[in-house]
Amino acid sequence: MKFTESNRTKFKINDGFIFVIVIFFALFLRTYKLDNRPLHVDEAVHAVKFGELLEDGYYKYDPIEYHGPTLNYLTLLSSSLSGIQSFEDLNEYTIRLVPDIIAVLFILLLALMLPHEKNLSKLLAVTLL
Repeated sequence: MKFTESNRTKFKINDGFIFVIVIFFALFLRTYKLDNRPLHVDEAVHAVKFGELLEDGYYKYDPIEYHGPTLNYLTLLSSSLSGIQSFEDLNEYTIRLVPDIIAVLFILLLALMLPHEKNLSKLLAVTLL
């Protein structure tokens, strides 16, 4: 008896394609309507410290506060790209954009660290968090 394969074509989804979809989905979930809710305490502290950096051009790290200079300087880059030049021009979107992009980069990092056959399920689980 000879084994024959059916004529039906089998649909295979490329892992890279799924990975790209998951990353876009994660980016969408984290950036959609960022300005729809008020800032919480941590974000407000970041906004005030960032406002000082934006207007005075100076940032002094205080270990009592929540974040180091990286978040503020990356936010400075994103605000300059969006044309924000003063504390009064700041909005929730500008304050939240950099942490959300970094969160998506952590998903990318997670995908690189996981074994290949387990990427999709764990990546989807982390994306929904």
